[in-house]
Amino acid sequence: MSSSFYRGSIRAIEPLLHFTGDFTLRVEVKNLSDELWASVGPNPICVAYHWLDEDWNMVVFDGQRTPLPEGGIASGECQTVLAQVQAPKNSGTYRLMLTLVQEGVSWFENYDDFRYYLKCNIAKKETYRLAILGTPRSGNTWMHRMLSGLFDLKVIAVHRASDVNWDNLPERFILQIHSHADTKIIKKLNDFNFKKIVMRRHPFDVLISILHFCRHEPQTAQWLDSEYGDETEILNATPIDSAFINYALSDRASSLLNLTREWWGVPGTYTIKYESLVSEPLNQLKHLLDWLELSVPSDWIENIIQANSLQNLKQYQFSNNHFWQGTPENWKKLLLPEHARLIYKKHDHLFECHGYPCDPDETLTAAVALENWTRLLILKT
Repeated sequence: MSSSFYRGSIRAIEPLLHFTGDFTLRVEVKNLSDELWASVGPNPICVAYHWLDEDWNMVVFDGQRTPLPEGGIASGECQTVLAQVQAPKNSGTYRLMLTLVQEGVSWFENYDDFRYYLKCNIAKKETYRLAILGTPRSGNTWMHRMLSGLFDLKVIAVHRASDVNWDNLPERFILQIHSHADTKIIKKLNDFNFKKIVMRRHPFDVLISILHFCRHEPQTAQWLDSEYGDETEILNATPIDSAFINYALSDRASSLLNLTREWWGVPGTYTIKYESLVSEPLNQLKHLLDWLELSVPSDWIENIIQANSLQNLKQYQFSNNHFWQGTPENWKKLLLPEHARLIYKKHDHLFECHGYPCDPDETLTAAVALENWTRLLILKT
């Protein structure tokens, strides 16, 4: 076979850097030869790999094979392959070298430097359970995305404790739930050795986020099993409408906003301030990992932060527009000062216990607030 047959490239698409056990990696393969790379026949072509240690010594030469997509990859084509990778038996830091192999003929790396290196940390597959709790729209999903990326953890998001199959829990996963901190669920979490994490966010920003989110996500009614009502009355409201102000003053809003306060008081719970996570994500994640007694190199954390930056997440087409703004103090552009003071008076104990002030923009008019809201509904920036 001519060396020109092996011309092309391979690379890992996702910045996954921390794994436990075997895993699947999205790989991009490009054929720059003049011939078809066949996935079947006597000499099919497969995605393959080698494992090397930090000093570039070979640890595993002949890794698992993953066939190319059905029909192969034609000349000039680029396709994505879900490569199956078996991790080394021992934990540690390794280099994964991705390549292709034509079975019974040759490794592609022998031609045109056809290879791609990815630095990976392989950890022991131990039981590890995290629970992200508290008020909705406080950064819970953002947090679970970063932690699941760091530790290759499955995520189970439910509305109520009864939705959890407590008799068949995964050994390693993140549970995300908006539930009251009652004695039954606290006992369940403790019995199954969950580490409890609570996000706290400015109540005004939470309320504004709920106002936007309920337009796109009908399941908000399942928060707390529609305790004290739901979000129906504000589906098409603006921040200056009486419907929204009445909602913000309601027992429904009070119950939702109080969830973080309930969990904050539970022993053995770690609390993260949303605004601090936005302004200094690396430091905040390092503090959390110290509390979890986990050691992860800074460059791996930085890669996960970059992959899950709010700016990047806004570009994804989530059906419920989950990542909308995320900017702290957006409420100051949207809540009239008289409304802010009214809402603060109703929930002052929540603001005070979390250390959030009521300092609205005293110059904000209804016309400007409505203009800001209309613009934010259209833009994702």
